[in-house]
Amino acid sequence: PIYQKNGLVQLSPTSSHPDFTKQGTYIFRNIASQAVEGPALAEYTVKDLKKKRVAVVYIKNDWGLVAQEHYVKKARELGAEVVAIEPYLPEQGKDFSAIITKINEQKPDLLYLGMMYTDGALFAQQVKKANLDVALCGTGALYSSELIKLGGSAVEGLNLTVSFFPGDTRPEVQEFVKSYEAKYGKLPTQFAAQAYDATNLIIEALKKGATDRKTLRDNLAAIKDFPGVTGKTTFDENRDVNKTLSRLVIKDGKYIPYKP
Repeated sequence: PIYQKNGLVQLSPTSSHPDFTKQGTYIFRNIASQAVEGPALAEYTVKDLKKKRVAVVYIKNDWGLVAQEHYVKKARELGAEVVAIEPYLPEQGKDFSAIITKINEQKPDLLYLGMMYTDGALFAQQVKKANLDVALCGTGALYSSELIKLGGSAVEGLNLTVSFFPGDTRPEVQEFVKSYEAKYGKLPTQFAAQAYDATNLIIEALKKGATDRKTLRDNLAAIKDFPGVTGKTTFDENRDVNKTLSRLVIKDGKYIPYKP
């Protein structure tokens, strides 16, 4: 609200809460909101993976609440039965055994994890320890090499949607990956790609002649089909984007594109 009051552009690479851009006309994002990613993940898991009994676990904060709500709404529309919805508090510790026991009683065939990758890896390990035979899925918040490193075999087969995948064969993606690896000695993360695109969008607005806060805002809003590494970016009337998300699955300890 302070940025909006003073006419200062705020462009977020990662704020996915649907209400973020509703704060004002100077507030932008270049990542799909949970109002987009939730339904996309539901399509992937219910329609394509044919999962019909869904259990949901989510971190009880603003992001976790809205993320699971959008997923659950679409999953139900697609005919899935949501057999459990279990929140956990960030400060309650990392023993998920009580939640896992309750979920196990409902016999789901899919478990949605509305959490970050550190909690996701720990939760998956405890699911495996409890011998709960269930597929796992989640949003791009789980997407990190650390998820695989921390989760090990417990995250094998996990399905997720992401805004960036370094294995994408598009020339702009491969050029970015090559440059990033040369500089940092590792593959770029989704966050690195989002920030890279956000910076280039601002540069593009400047190249188009922005000279002050107002013209920078107007030039950003007018951008259409900018060829970023996270996909083509066009800001809609709410300064949001609707990009095609990549579908990944963890196989043999690696993220690979999902193929039907």
